[in-house]
Amino acid sequence: MESGRLIEDVPRQGADNMAIDEMLLRRSSMSASPTLRFYFWDRPTVSLGYFQSLNAREDHAPSLTLPLVRRATGGGAIVHHQELTYSLIIPITDRLKNQHRDYYFAVHRGVIATLAKLGIEAELAEGTQARQDDPFLCFERRADGDVLIQGHKVLGSAQRRHASALLQHGSLLLQKSIFAPSLRGIQDLSRSAIETETLIFELCNGIQASIKNAWNSKPLVQTELEEATEIRRLKFGHEAWTGKR
Repeated sequence: MESGRLIEDVPRQGADNMAIDEMLLRRSSMSASPTLRFYFWDRPTVSLGYFQSLNAREDHAPSLTLPLVRRATGGGAIVHHQELTYSLIIPITDRLKNQHRDYYFAVHRGVIATLAKLGIEAELAEGTQARQDDPFLCFERRADGDVLIQGHKVLGSAQRRHASALLQHGSLLLQKSIFAPSLRGIQDLSRSAIETETLIFELCNGIQASIKNAWNSKPLVQTELEEATEIRRLKFGHEAWTGKR
């Protein structure tokens, strides 16, 4: 089994989180192995999908007071509160192979296996397609491969291709948030209290088994953080990026 890097990160501001994912994606050409990162947000934050209009956030009153960042991936907006965010960066050696969908479903199946180990039954959404009138929030949308519990979406992911790598990141909804009161999380639906450390540990094992990669813990280093800070300055923390649509 191949070995990859595991980063269990500290809570950070939205623009910093997006910049770190971008930095890891850009650096992926320097490594032949994948990187799996789990992270939180230092305050409740809305991340807007790449193609969403900035004005669309006016449609969701409960989250209007929250800071905003725009992702480099598509999909609906996510309220990052009472959830766990992950990113997976995979070097792609053959651009002609349709590997992105393989990894998308593999990670989600790994999450389902993890939840089953914790006594929680979940399933993949099937036969669903995006609509022109999709709701503002990601978790009110449905697409093939979403992870559902009792029909409620608890995991959605999005991807971005780079020259030689793939970034996939997503959000696992843990509990209902006051900033997204229409959504229910894993603990609401299962009535199971899950320690975050336990969940991350089991997710590492579940994703490892699903994509056939073991994980070695290696925190971010100063040179990486400096590069991410510059990406934040030029991109994710810049008004031109946030308001580009």
